[in-house]
Amino acid sequence: MRKCYNGINKLQKGRDKQMKDTYLKSKKILIVDDEECLRSMLITILEDENFLNIITADCVKTALEICQQEKPDIAILDVMLPDG
Repeated sequence: MRKCYNGINKLQKGRDKQMKDTYLKSKKILIVDDEECLRSMLITILEDENFLNIITADCVKTALEICQQEKPDIAILDVMLPDG
């Protein structure tokens, strides 16, 4: 009986993790960087991990416009942008 109970716990933990992963990976991510190669690299990394809701901007002005329209959940920012 105990083994079955442990198996159920492991199954539930696996489902909980899967639900958390699905929840996190459905979040809208904004990448802001003036270097195309870095934006592209981040997109590749995130897509490889099944993050599919990715938006990019190459400057502060565009990023602010996107933030107002899209309301991203997470932002990855270059802190040395020429216009910011």
